[in-house]
Amino acid sequence: MSVIRSRAVNQGRPATWPQAKAIAGQMVEFARQFEGIRYYEMYVDEDAMRLVNLAEYVDEAAWRAWIQANKPLGAELMSTVDVAAMEVYGEPSPELEKSILSYASATIYSTLGTEPAGF
Repeated sequence: MSVIRSRAVNQGRPATWPQAKAIAGQMVEFARQFEGIRYYEMYVDEDAMRLVNLAEYVDEAAWRAWIQANKPLGAELMSTVDVAAMEVYGEPSPELEKSILSYASATIYSTLGTEPAGF
């Protein structure tokens, strides 16, 4: 299985913006201790109330394990933001691809040639 990278842009809501940032911070701390995640960061645009998440997983199994383990925090975050964009880079299985594309704003990019080392 190949490395999976992702970029997600979440649009905050005025009423829940402080809560969204707090939850996002918890997710980052959790991800940094999670086996199978090479990189996980959340960037904040305060003026636009936007959270941008960049992540790299060693493979699809690591992505799936993270989604399961992070379900409570992920659901809590999704109750405070709207998904503006989701991009996945790599070669997901047809099952994962179907799940990703269930988001109207999702795009999957396949690898062209050899994969560079690092993110």
